[in-house]
Amino acid sequence: MEKAIVINKINQMPDNLMGIVSEFLDKLVQGYELGFKQGNELSEAEKQEILKALAEYEAQPETGVKWGNLKAELTTNHAL
Repeated sequence: MEKAIVINKINQMPDNLMGIVSEFLDKLVQGYELGFKQGNELSEAEKQEILKALAEYEAQPETGVKWGNLKAELTTNHAL
């Protein structure tokens, strides 16, 4: 996926989601950098799982998980 497509999608999101999007992107980059430094790149199955979850969210954003809940789950389950 091209960066311009992702930027366009972000630009189309409602302003009240920008904080969540920004924090998600920060965590995504941190996780990628951590995996890259440790030689643990995402598998194709992991990439597909992330893309599927993103597509589901884009189709029905109201069903998304609140950031506080997701942050607590990630912190607990993945030591982030």
